[in-house]
Order: sequence, then C-alpha cells, then structure tokens
Amino acid sequence: LAERHADGVLLFTCNGRWSRLFSKPDHDAGVIGDLMGDPPISGFFAAGELGPVGGRNFVHGFTASMALFEERTPASQPLADALAATPVETAATPVGTAATPADTTPTPAVVNAPPEETSPKPS
Repeated sequence: LAERHADGVLLFTCNGRWSRLFSKPDHDAGVIGDLMGDPPISGFFAAGELGPVGGRNFVHGFTASMALFEERTPASQPLADALAATPVETAATPVGTAATPADTTPTPAVVNAPPEETSPKPS
C-alpha cells in the first residue's frame, strides 16, 4: 500500500473494528493516510461488508474495504483504455442475498440471526 498512489480513497469499514480491534474509530483512515501521504478519504462505517469468497458473496464482519482513485493523465490513458476494453461480467444481486455468477437465483445470506427463544414467556 505504501508504494501505491491515490488522488482519493473510499473506505468502508465495519463499525466493530475500532471498538473491538483498535482504540480509536479512525484507525483505518489513519493507516491509509500514514502510508499514502494523506490522500483525501471518504466513506462510512458499515454493519458488515459484502464480498466474494470462493465465487459466492457473503456478509463479512470486522473488515475494511477501500477503493483507490487516480486522476487520468496522458501517461495513464493507455492503461485506462485497456481496462475499458476488458469485458466485465456483472450480476445484480439484491442486498441481503448471495449468488454466484453462474447461478443468479437469490440465496438468503446468513446474518447473525438472533438465537431462538427456549424459555417460556411470562404471561
């Protein structure tokens, strides 16, 4: 990361990271700033992040995801053109579901369901 350049960063971090892993809420933004020379950073805390593992999407906890942005310059244009010409397969997946690219039938994502109540309720 220290060898990368970014003109801007989007950072999405699990709201449990700072309270359970670090002593301050801006730990991740601080690390990015220290390593990359303080680029502008924006984003938000989330209650988990969606991401693929083994070709399926899952809700992850205690993670941080970021996107680095770089201004296009004449020197970077050939790479930008090559990336734009590369076909990208996408599939719309409703939030709260998981699907593989080959099977776009929504499958409920497992998200910390509350335990089933086992004791009788008072009347």
